[in-house]
Amino acid sequence: MMIDTNYKTIMTSILIVPPNDLLRHPIPNRLYHIAKRLSEHYSIYLLTYSSHPLSMKDVQRSLKCAEVVFKPVRVKNLGLYYILNAPLMRESLKKVFSNIDLVIHANIVPSYLTVKLAKQAKIPVIYDYMDHYPYSGAYYFKAKVLQTLASNTALAFVKENLRASDIIVTVSYTFKKLLGLVVPEDKIRVIPNGIDEQLFKPIPREIALKTLEKTLELDLGRHDHILLYYGSIDLWVSFDTMLSILKHVKKIFQKDVLMLLVGKSHNPEALKELLQKARQQNLADSMKILKPVPHELVPSFINASDMVLAPLKREIINAGPALKIIETLACATPIAIPELLEYKIWFGNSPTYYRDPSDLKDKVIEILKKNEEIKQNLLSISAEIREKFSWNRISLEYRHLVESLLRL
Repeated sequence: MMIDTNYKTIMTSILIVPPNDLLRHPIPNRLYHIAKRLSEHYSIYLLTYSSHPLSMKDVQRSLKCAEVVFKPVRVKNLGLYYILNAPLMRESLKKVFSNIDLVIHANIVPSYLTVKLAKQAKIPVIYDYMDHYPYSGAYYFKAKVLQTLASNTALAFVKENLRASDIIVTVSYTFKKLLGLVVPEDKIRVIPNGIDEQLFKPIPREIALKTLEKTLELDLGRHDHILLYYGSIDLWVSFDTMLSILKHVKKIFQKDVLMLLVGKSHNPEALKELLQKARQQNLADSMKILKPVPHELVPSFINASDMVLAPLKREIINAGPALKIIETLACATPIAIPELLEYKIWFGNSPTYYRDPSDLKDKVIEILKKNEEIKQNLLSISAEIREKFSWNRISLEYRHLVESLLRL
């Protein structure tokens, strides 16, 4: 809901500076789930990125909060959006700081502005380092030279944000080690991503297919095999691996195989590259790309598929328990991911790991041949995942952290 920024409350107030527009982005962000649960105990002020390039026109989800708004300079490029609107954000943020008791931020430039104001007001600050921001920020731009410039600039801002924050929360032990090069490790806490355990659960495939046919008019049941990729369609995903798997599966089974992609790219060039490669290899007819769908339909896509394919590049940005891994295992659906120590720490042997593209080809064929058996074996894993990574449980860890800072 929209509340005037002069609104005052007797409750403890938390300002949240998110990585995107939490209420209008097509996919609910980690901080949305945490903020929703924190709002049961605290007053939430939320910086809203009006006309954000990746946002939908209408509100997609609700949150009990006061939105901190500004009249934006409209621009399509994400990096330029934050840079050009920085002065406007700062003025809006200054108006609410007299009401704020604690800050949780998860961005680059907006974080920098907020942390400076928080330090002036002597307010405790938590940096939610859910993503490797210097890397992801680089992909706001097309040209390599601009990507390098953006990455270096983002790194400088991020280092300042890290040093000025009282506590850093990150999603992986790999990130903790990386951030430990900048700040003392005793400032860093690891709190992973999570799921809505009531939403992500096993559903009979027939029901999942009927749900998608009824809501989106998708006739996916006509395909013999469905390989699903969902999430960000960006350059930290190996398109070459994805297409080589599709080509291999079609060759082995000689059946109707669909590579289904559901998501959005932060850089339009990434999607163009994928489509161009698919056409060059005569695979475009075996691919279907959908824009982000309502969050409540994601479990139906997972349960309707034979498996989820996550050909993530071995890059630092992927060194965390990605939502797609947690959500897929919660639905008792097979998922193939690179063999990384970080993933094994969180998930043990529940996913299917691969060492290289050749190994992945063999693993995918095995999954498709023994699909029902593997899904049946994953049912017990589903219950464990849904309990371990419940947003309710994870938000409770966050609340304990918030309380510890407020007591200082």
